[in-house]
Amino acid sequence: MTRSINCEALTKMNMKGAHKAATIPVLPMSPEPFAPYGRLLDKPSRPSDIHRQELDYWHMLADACFAVRPVWGWLETRQRPFLLSELERHNHSDEVFIAACGRSAMPFALGGKLSNPSAQPNPATLSIFIVEPGQAFIVPKGVWHAPAYPLGGAVHYLILLEALLPTSDIDTRAVGPFQFHPVSEDAVMGTKSI
Repeated sequence: MTRSINCEALTKMNMKGAHKAATIPVLPMSPEPFAPYGRLLDKPSRPSDIHRQELDYWHMLADACFAVRPVWGWLETRQRPFLLSELERHNHSDEVFIAACGRSAMPFALGGKLSNPSAQPNPATLSIFIVEPGQAFIVPKGVWHAPAYPLGGAVHYLILLEALLPTSDIDTRAVGPFQFHPVSEDAVMGTKSI
């Protein structure tokens, strides 16, 4: 089920500061809606590869593309205004996120080929996903995204990324800015309209 929030796309073209209304989908992180942006790593529906009395193990959930040795990192994002003004993408490496603690809203968009150094995110493809603690997902190289917006306090992610310096494989582009209204717990769970 798709949930949306009303957003204000602040147009840079209008010098008088007028606002253009936009709607950005806000979805729970689940396999089908997230598929254009990456792959959710979750318990498979198929039988386990190893089944014993004390455990089940599923092998080969997904491939991740790393040209250089991958390393683990820790990301902490803090509470800030719900204003999206920048997106980033990695051009040489996929990125694996594991939400360690805290609920968050994480923006994603598509746009431009990896071979195009001046590629821009397409605002029409912008979606925001609610990420729950414990969820893990792969963001393929070339997919635009922004650091998670905590829905209360800080959020922590364990990240798998190429061993290159973290700033050497990143394109950053200004977008919007898109102001989205703070989301209440009830609204995120679909019990209130926003």
